Amino acid sequence: MPRNKAYREAEKKIKEALRTGATKLDLSSMKLAELPESLGQLTQLQKLDVSKNHLTALPNSIGELHALIKLEIESNNISTLPSTIAELPRLKTIRLGDSGRGGNPLGQLPAWLQGLNRLQNLYASDCQLTVLPGWAS
Repeated sequence: MPRNKAYREAEKKIKEALRTGATKLDLSSMKLAELPESLGQLTQLQKLDVSKNHLTALPNSIGELHALIKLEIESNNISTLPSTIAELPRLKTIRLGDSGRGGNPLGQLPAWLQGLNRLQNLYASDCQLTVLPGWAS
């Protein structure tokens, strides 16, 4: 399947981040419909921002980002999160939605989020949550 310009640009940014050992990657506002699986190669990445795109899913390879501390995915069209995020031992902040930037149509928070022992900040405004689990209050 041929990839569009935004996807190819994201691949270039990922390759550059891999080459330089970057700890931050900003793929926000690129009009991406999907993320390259090569994202999982960035095992040194500490901050990933993929907000303000047209994403409907995150690649399972996101679970390979073991150094990730902050994940920003607000203002997309994501309805489910890959359970591989639960494999990120250092994750402290997840921005699923922000009242100023928009959210994702999640409906509910996955139970596995509770297992992220270092999680300190979970932003889920505008995520159309119908129930807030007891562990999140």
